[in-house]
Amino acid sequence: MATPNASLLIAHLRQALQELPADLPLGSHRQYPFAPFSYDQNRLESTEDLAGTVSCVFKQAFGWRADSPLVLKARGTQIEATANVLEEYITKCPENSAILVKWAEDLLKAARVALGDQAALENMLNDGKPPVKRAKRTHTNKREVNGVQQTILSFKGSESSQPSKNKESLKRKAPEEEANTPSDQGESDGEDVENVEPKTWVCRGKRYPLIDSKETEHDVGRPALAFLKKASLKCQTKGYPGKERTRYRCISNDCARSWASRAVDRISKHTVKCRYVSDDLRRLAELEMVQKAPSVLAAEAESALDDTTKPKKPAPGQHCDSAKLSGQPTLRKLVGEAGRKQSSARLDVKHTYLFCQAGIPLHIADLACWKDAWNEVAPYYKTPTCSKLADALIPREASHLREEKMKLLSKETGGMTLSFDGGSTTHQSFTSISVITANRRTFLLEMPDGSGESHTGEFYKLLIETWILRLGIAKVVAIVSDNASNARNGRSLLQEAYPTIQNLPDACHKLNSLIGDICGLEEIKKIVVYARKIISHFHHSLQATALLESALLTLEINSRLRTIGNTRFANVLWAIEALIECLPGLRKIVTSGQVKIKDCDRILRGDSTGTVRFELELKQVAAVLAPIARAIVCLESPFANPADVYMHWLALAAWLQRIFKDDTIDLTPKTVEGIVLYYNHRFQEVIDDAPSDIYFTALCLDPRWRHSKVLGKSNHLAARVVLSGQKIAGNLSNEPQLQPKAYKRLGEFLYSMIGAQRGFDKKHGLKTYLTEHKTSHLKRQFDLELDLFSFGRYPFVYQDKSESPHDWWRRLACDPASLIPAFAVRIYDICPNSMVDERVMSNVTWLNSPLRNRQRIELTSSIIEVRQWANFSEKKHQLSHARKPALSFKDMERTSGHRPDPPLREGQPPLLDGAMLDLLDSTVNGLQDLYGKNQALGLHVDPDISVADLDELTELLEVSGGDGSQKGTENRKDVQVVEVSDDEDGEWGEWRP
Repeated sequence: MATPNASLLIAHLRQALQELPADLPLGSHRQYPFAPFSYDQNRLESTEDLAGTVSCVFKQAFGWRADSPLVLKARGTQIEATANVLEEYITKCPENSAILVKWAEDLLKAARVALGDQAALENMLNDGKPPVKRAKRTHTNKREVNGVQQTILSFKGSESSQPSKNKESLKRKAPEEEANTPSDQGESDGEDVENVEPKTWVCRGKRYPLIDSKETEHDVGRPALAFLKKASLKCQTKGYPGKERTRYRCISNDCARSWASRAVDRISKHTVKCRYVSDDLRRLAELEMVQKAPSVLAAEAESALDDTTKPKKPAPGQHCDSAKLSGQPTLRKLVGEAGRKQSSARLDVKHTYLFCQAGIPLHIADLACWKDAWNEVAPYYKTPTCSKLADALIPREASHLREEKMKLLSKETGGMTLSFDGGSTTHQSFTSISVITANRRTFLLEMPDGSGESHTGEFYKLLIETWILRLGIAKVVAIVSDNASNARNGRSLLQEAYPTIQNLPDACHKLNSLIGDICGLEEIKKIVVYARKIISHFHHSLQATALLESALLTLEINSRLRTIGNTRFANVLWAIEALIECLPGLRKIVTSGQVKIKDCDRILRGDSTGTVRFELELKQVAAVLAPIARAIVCLESPFANPADVYMHWLALAAWLQRIFKDDTIDLTPKTVEGIVLYYNHRFQEVIDDAPSDIYFTALCLDPRWRHSKVLGKSNHLAARVVLSGQKIAGNLSNEPQLQPKAYKRLGEFLYSMIGAQRGFDKKHGLKTYLTEHKTSHLKRQFDLELDLFSFGRYPFVYQDKSESPHDWWRRLACDPASLIPAFAVRIYDICPNSMVDERVMSNVTWLNSPLRNRQRIELTSSIIEVRQWANFSEKKHQLSHARKPALSFKDMERTSGHRPDPPLREGQPPLLDGAMLDLLDSTVNGLQDLYGKNQALGLHVDPDISVADLDELTELLEVSGGDGSQKGTENRKDVQVVEVSDDEDGEWGEWRP
C-alpha cells in the first residue's frame, strides 16, 4: 500500500490532470501508452527492477528530465491514466518507489504550470535557484497561435502589465513565441528552444545543427497554408559556410526530417507517415492529400465537363438551337480547355498506376524520349516528372486508396486477421502491417519507418494496438506473425491486453525450419553440398551454361537449373528436382570433357556407379522433402484455416511413414531417427506448445471429421490408454458421437472463448446476447449445443457436400441466439499464415533494385498500396474462393507450379472434396501403422489421435458422401433453452462436462 504522503500526492495529481486546459491537444496512445499500460518484459527480466522498467515507459513518453523541466504537451484519457499507473506501481514497489514518486511530483508541477499556477512556474524556471519575488496574478489573456489558443499570464508588478510601451514589446515578442510553439502537437508548449535537443541537417557528409527561428509574415507573395505552419517549423542552419540557410523541420521534436522549402506535397507526404505527430495532424494531412488525389481530380474534371454538356431549357421567348437542347457536347467543349483538363487528369491517373503496377523506376519520367513520345500522342499534356510522381501523385493516390480501404473494412461483418512482419532496406528498417478479411481479401495497412527504434515486443504491441482500436476490437479475431522472439512477445502482450483475440504463429515458417533441420543431417547434408557445388558452377560460368543449354535442347529436356536461395520456402527441394531432370545433359557435357566441375566429375561421368548412386541419393532427399514442400504451398494459401494446419501436419506424418517403409529409399537408421526427432520437435512447437488449442478445436469443428476414428480414444506411443465412454445427453448416448477426449478438449476451448468475450462485453458495457442472459442460462445452452453437435443432431446436420465448413457454420450463425456457431465462425474466419506480409517484403525487394536503392520506405509503401489495389480482381478472387483449396497435397506437379489447374467444367462442383480426399487418403494410409506394428519409429502426432483397424479407416474415404451425422436422426430438437429463474448472475468459472 502507498504511503499517506504518496497517496495524497497521487490524489492531487489526478485532480490536476483532469482539469488540464482544453486548448491542449488530445494525447494518442502511441505517444502516451498508459491506458492500457504495459512495460517491456525483456527489460524487467534483465534488470529485475520493476520500478525502473516502469520509469523507462514514462521516460519514453515525456522525455529525459535531466536536460529540461517536464512540460505537459497533451491532455485526455492517456495523460490522466498516468496517475493510476503511478499509484499501482508505487504500491507494488514500496522499497524502490522513490523514482516513481519523483515522476508524480514532476507531473504535478507540470500540470500546475499548464493550469497557470505562478508559483509552480517560478519553481520550474528557477529549477533549484533561489526563488524570485512572487507577483500576484490579476488576469489572463488568450491569443491564437497557429490556430490554437495560448494563454498569456499577466502579473502585477511585471512589465507585461505596464501600458503602451510594454504592450508594444509584448506584441513584438509574439512572432518569436509563435515560432517556438508548435500549434497542434503540444511538442513544445511553452518550452524554450534551448531546452530542445537541436536537430541536424546532413549535407555532403557534414552535419549542421538546425536552430528554430521566428516566423515572419510577408506582405508580398502567396501566404503559406495553415496546414504547413501546423506541420513544420522554420529553422536556420548553424555553421554552414557562407550565408546561413533556411530550412523547415517536422513539427515533432522526436523527428529529424527537414526540407529546404515548405513544399506542401513533401511535408504532407511525410506527416501522413510520421509516427511522432498527433493523430489529429496526421488526419489533417491525409485529408489534404485525398482532396488532390489523381482519381479524385479526374472524377471532378469529368463531373465538371458533364455539367457543361447538360441540356438547359431556354427562358420563355428565348431561342435555343437543337444542339444545346439535345445536350450534345460541342467541338469546342471536347477539345477546349475543359476537355483538355479532363484528359490530363485521366492521364495523370494512368501514369500513377502504370509506374506502380509495372514497377517502372520513377526516373524514367524525366527522360527526354519518354516526354517526346507523350508529346506526339497528346501535345497538350504535360507529363509528370519524377519528383511530381514521388511527392504528389503516388502518395496522394495511396491516401485516397487508404480512405477506400477503411470504408470497405468498416462494412466487413466477419472477423479480420492482423498480420505483421519486420523488414529492412539499405537505409531503413520498417514493419509491415496487413489485414486479411473473412472472405480472404488482403490489404496492406501501414509500413511505418522504425529506424532508430528497438523492435521489442512492446514496440510491436503499440503498432498493432493502434490498428486493433481503429478497426474495432470485436472485429479482429487473430494476430499472426512469424515466431521471432520479439514478434512472439508482441503477440503475447496483445493477447494479454485483448483476451478475445487469438495469438497464432505463422503456419509455414516452422515447416520451412523443418526442411532446414533435415538438410543439416549428415547423410542429407552431403548430397545438398554436392548439389550446391554443381549449381554454383553453372551460375558463375556462362560458357558452361551455354553448353548445358545446348545439351538439354538436344535431349529435348525443358527443365533448367535453379539456384538455391534463402528467401523462398523449400527452395532446396525445387533446386534438387530441377537438378535431377537436368542430369542427362550434365552427364553428356561432363563425360565429353567440355565441362569440368571440381570434386563433382566422378559423380557426373557416364554411367558409373558413382553417377547412379548420386542420382538415387538426390531422389531420396527429394522424396523426404517433397511432402513438407506440399504442405507449405497448401498452407500459404489465403484460404487456409486453422483446421488445415493440424490436418497437414497429420498428412506429413503419414507420408513420412510411407517413405520410411518404401524399399526403394535406403536411408540409414540414424538419418531416419534424426528426421523423426526433428518432426516431433517442430510438431510440439506448432501444435502442443501453441498459445491455445485452436488447431485441434478447428479440426473437431469440421463436421466431416467429428465422427472420424482419427479423433478417437487416447493412443500414445508407449501404451494405449482406454477411456471409459462418457455419458452425453442421456438418451442420445447410443448414437455415433464425438470421441470423449476430443469432446472435452473442444468444450474447454470454446467455453474459454465465450467466457473471454462475455467478460469483454461486460467490461465495456456492451448489450449483447452474452451480457443480457444469466450465466446459468448460457452454460445450459452451451452444453446442449455441444451435445447436439457431437451427435450430429438438428440443427448441426451436414448434408450439402459442396458447402465448406466455414459456409456451413456461417449459415447456422444466422440465428442471433446461437453460441457455438457464432464462435466457430470466428475460428474459421482466421487465416493462420502471414504470407501477405511475406509478399509485401518481396515487393519491397523488387522495388528497391540497384536502380532505385535510395528510395525511402514511405514512397515504397505508397507504391505497394497502389499496386496491390490495382492488381486485385474481384472476378479472380471469387473464382479462387469457389475452388478453395485449389492445391492437392498429393499432386506434386501442380503444387510446384509445373502444371496449371484444369478449368472447371459447367456444372462441375468445386475441387474442395477432391483435395480433401487426397489429404485424407494420405493421412489414413500412413496413420494405420503409425502406432501399430512399427512403434519404434517414434513419430509422435498427438496423444489424442487414434487409429482404428484398416476397414474402419477406409470408411473415412467416404467423407464426400457422408454428412457427418447418423441416418434416421432428423427429428428436430430446438436448441433454445427456457430462461432460468436465477436471481443473480454467477461467475463464468471453468467448464465441467
